[in-house]
Amino acid sequence: MSRARDLSRLSNQTNFTPDVATGRVGLGSENPTAKLNVAGIVSATAFYGDGSNLEGVSGSGIGTALADEGVNSLVYYADKILGIVENTTIDVPDTSDSNVAYTKYAEVSVSDGIDLIIADGDDFIPDILGISSDVQVPGVLAGNGGRVRADNFSNKAGTGAPNFPSGLTGTTGSFTGNVSVGGVLTYEDVTNIDSIGIITARSDVSIADKIIHTGDTNTAIRFPAADTFSVETAGTARLQIDSTGNTKASGTVWGGTIDGGVTATTSFASRLYNNSAFPTLYAKNSGNGGLWQGVNSSGTQTSKINSDGSAEFAGDVSIADKIIHTGDSNTAIRFPATDTFTVETAGSEALRIDSSGEVGIGTVLPGNALHVFKNGDGQTPVFFETSNTTGKLRFYNDSNGWSLDSEGDLRFVSGRTGSGAPTRLAIDSTGMVSTFSNTVNGALNVRTSQNASTSANLILGQHSATSITTGTLSFIVFSNGNTQNTNNSYGAISDIKMKENIVDAGSQWDDFKAVRFRKYNFKEETGHETFTQLGVIAQELELVSPGLVTNSPDLDEDGNDLDTTTKGIKYSILTTKALVALQEAMDRIETLESEVKALKAG
Repeated sequence: MSRARDLSRLSNQTNFTPDVATGRVGLGSENPTAKLNVAGIVSATAFYGDGSNLEGVSGSGIGTALADEGVNSLVYYADKILGIVENTTIDVPDTSDSNVAYTKYAEVSVSDGIDLIIADGDDFIPDILGISSDVQVPGVLAGNGGRVRADNFSNKAGTGAPNFPSGLTGTTGSFTGNVSVGGVLTYEDVTNIDSIGIITARSDVSIADKIIHTGDTNTAIRFPAADTFSVETAGTARLQIDSTGNTKASGTVWGGTIDGGVTATTSFASRLYNNSAFPTLYAKNSGNGGLWQGVNSSGTQTSKINSDGSAEFAGDVSIADKIIHTGDSNTAIRFPATDTFTVETAGSEALRIDSSGEVGIGTVLPGNALHVFKNGDGQTPVFFETSNTTGKLRFYNDSNGWSLDSEGDLRFVSGRTGSGAPTRLAIDSTGMVSTFSNTVNGALNVRTSQNASTSANLILGQHSATSITTGTLSFIVFSNGNTQNTNNSYGAISDIKMKENIVDAGSQWDDFKAVRFRKYNFKEETGHETFTQLGVIAQELELVSPGLVTNSPDLDEDGNDLDTTTKGIKYSILTTKALVALQEAMDRIETLESEVKALKAG
């Protein structure tokens, strides 16, 4: 400041510092850095010039003058880049007639982490002078060469994508996320669209003719004509669907065709035709899915062929004749005639169910609900087996007839409702026959078609037998009811260890004397022999000794009670009464003999 002059006292207490060495003047500044350095506000009623050389003054300007004087003072230049280094909002005042903000700078650069916000409804135009572009119409600046450079673009709130209402034009673009186009995406003079991933269209994709395989121009999906679709390989159409819906396919390996549609000579929606040595249809699935699946109009699966060769069908399967075992052509399930089902093994029929529902095993002519046939002597056509040690049962036949062979007891049970059902008849392994009954009709009913006589046997008993055809006869029950044995011995259980209340019998003299012995014969309609017999009448004996008379209910052939009874006589007890009466008679005889002897001696 040695050459500066302090003129503050000359100007109403305001610092006024001229610097003679630099030719600069400072107002409010003791060290002016420009021709006129004002440290404060400059206020004037008017300014002349464009103000482009003024710093810190709002206004577009046309640039900075090349010189302070001369022609170059009228020539201007402008920096290319406007740097945004702090958060800035461009908001045209509502009082303005325009909503457009602009700058002379060709480029706008936004620093990292800094926001440049364009207010809603406003436009921001860089390069308003069109410095970076050609003027298309003389006197009119195109203003289309400016650009905004920033790492990220978002909406004003910073929460979504920016809006470009007038469109977006660019030369290249790279998107790491989804790109959504609400309207029509149009491109011109583009020969390739290169996508690293999948291209997805939310609506139709319009193609003039074909989609070509990259690097394989003779392989394509084509639309060669209206309402026609085709697939080409090696320059030849392999699959085609025409405007009528017919489908045709052909190939060197397959050698077949698919002919779809219904014509006058067919009744199929599609046909497979093959005249080569290769399969007409080949399907392969290396995963766990099926090879083929059929569904109805509701989308419900109705049929499926699995990759393991098994098949599933929700409805009927129609077969003309047979199902053959793979690799074993003489084993099959057949339908040889209407309403007939058969099973064949080794080329011969093993099982048949005919139209009447009768089942034949080993016979083609079943005559019963179950007809089993096995050729030859000594055969077992039926064999049953369980896991029990006694679980084998055989039906055996030879020239002597049939036999039923069980490895355990052979039991017959009726009315089984579980394991506790009683056995009615059993033949054990020793040959003993046992019966059990819980009815009054009898535990063992033996019947014969022979007339009542002593020449027709009802029951035979034999001892010392070695088979069912050997033995010595010792007991017979004849068809007329007579019983005969070899020793005429009939007895009763009479051991004193089994009896009590033992007293002498009373007199049977009067009872037995009152018994009326009669001659009679059975009525012919009873079915009994009608010869004259000696005995008593039950109703007459009942008046003397009712305890010797029994009453048995009369039953019909089905075992139903007829509400009547038939009386019987306990002849063995009547005989015992007679023996007691005989003892009394013997006592009396002996007494009389003694008395007679005494009289003769006297």
